[in-house]
Amino acid sequence: MLDTEYDDAQKQSEQNTLLEEQYAIVENLKQELQFCKIEQHNIRTELEILRNENQKINDIKESLNSIHLEECGNKDAHKKEIQNLQERIMLLETEKASALQLWHISLDTVSALEDQLKGLDGKGTKFYQEQANAIKESYSEAIKMLEEKLALARNNFIKHQTLYENSKERINSLTREKDEVLEKYKNLQTSAQDKGR
Repeated sequence: MLDTEYDDAQKQSEQNTLLEEQYAIVENLKQELQFCKIEQHNIRTELEILRNENQKINDIKESLNSIHLEECGNKDAHKKEIQNLQERIMLLETEKASALQLWHISLDTVSALEDQLKGLDGKGTKFYQEQANAIKESYSEAIKMLEEKLALARNNFIKHQTLYENSKERINSLTREKDEVLEKYKNLQTSAQDKGR
């Protein structure tokens, strides 16, 4: 009888140990999930900033097209500059699409992590811990890739903005020169007409 009580106590002790391990795994997963949600919120904020920057780029593109059509006297040089800027803008838009795709991947990863957490149901073992670690690693890689893409997109946007400002200054300068030449031409015409009379 003593052996049976000892065996029962040992089984109870093993069950308690297993429950403690499972509880620790669940708590760890909850912490990881909370971290992932915070990272996801940060990514969403970054994407909103990127979306606003993209709108600015679209405004710049429209402004450049408008300036090009209305003011550009030296069409070939400005056409190349504008085409170059438009190609860079298209590249930035492609990178933005990649960033959005990575964000959706991160959402799926968080969802999978939540499903894993629900699936534990007190049955957590080493298998679940390995699954959680794999999900955490893939999520961290996705976040890292997204952060790199966002940094690259931001740098490209700054370059585009600088190029736009330089192009705008050059167009304004050429427009002023054109206006001055037209004014001189009108003055010469008026002067020639006065002499002809």
